[in-house]
Amino acid sequence: MNLIIRVTDKGNNFYIGSTELSYNPFNEILDKVIQLLNTLRGKDLIRKWQYEQMMPDRTKCELAHLYFNPKTHKVNFKIKL
Repeated sequence: MNLIIRVTDKGNNFYIGSTELSYNPFNEILDKVIQLLNTLRGKDLIRKWQYEQMMPDRTKCELAHLYFNPKTHKVNFKIKL
């Protein structure tokens, strides 16, 4: 199992997390974006050119990566061990 161990941004704590997700949320997120765009276009809240420009291309999209120190000092932050 590959782990990430990082110092948090507020002091002397460490964040320990897995380098891999337990599932791939990509398709779920992409489907929600497409569904929202279809709803906006269907209600004439965005123009056709805006719809086409914002429509994600499944072959060119990828999930973002974690590039920051997790804020473990905040309430209800869950640390994975």
